Amino acid sequence: MAAILLTIAYDGADYAGWQVQDNALTIQECMMKAGACFLPEGFTITTASRTDAGVHALGQRALLRAETAIPAEKINEAFNHYLPKDIRVWKAERVNDDFHPRYQAKKKLYVYQIWNSRTEIPVYQRTHTLIRDKCDYQKMQYIADKFIGQHDFNAFSSAKKTVKDTIRRIYRCQVEICPNPYIDPDLGQALAIYVEGNGFLYNMVRIMAGTIIDWSSQNISYREIDARLEKAFQTGDRNLTARTMPAKGLTLLKIDY
Repeated sequence: MAAILLTIAYDGADYAGWQVQDNALTIQECMMKAGACFLPEGFTITTASRTDAGVHALGQRALLRAETAIPAEKINEAFNHYLPKDIRVWKAERVNDDFHPRYQAKKKLYVYQIWNSRTEIPVYQRTHTLIRDKCDYQKMQYIADKFIGQHDFNAFSSAKKTVKDTIRRIYRCQVEICPNPYIDPDLGQALAIYVEGNGFLYNMVRIMAGTIIDWSSQNISYREIDARLEKAFQTGDRNLTARTMPAKGLTLLKIDY
């Protein structure tokens, strides 16, 4: 049986996340239907990250196990022939039989994208969250820097979490301005929040992004930011952090092994 690691990109706006559900269309369901068209001997697909409804991916990873004579480098073409246009397998490679895409992942990189303006821009609607209140870029980066390192992120996860260990290490938390030469920056700016870590709790990146965005647009001193974050890390109190940002701004960029 072949073990083939797939790298998958998708626009998640019209899907109820990765995992198969009884009453909603998901990425996994589309992958299984496509695979059934050319893998008649049966197969399994195990993902590295079960993205939520509306979340996008550029570098989702999934392990295909199948009895097939199709070369690994042709598997992506076979899937793409049957997949809808907003889901694409853009790489397929053989891996060891004992490989596991979730348990052997070392780092994951996400980006949360916002459009900071009083006016929406249609081309950003599916991938950027509109933030009307003016964000202070310097304050955003100051808050982002505080997440780097090893912390207890219990306060930055939703009630749905099922894990007991809430300590995670963040290697990178960076805010970037993404200028568009055709839009006056006084009218609006696109910003990207990159977060890379060894693992993430449920909704963790979206809550981190909400904290960076909301606190940067409020009249909060740097001293108060330090105090709030220190207490949040110490107590795990979800009420000390900010809102969970909408799913559409989040994209899974890559997973490293």
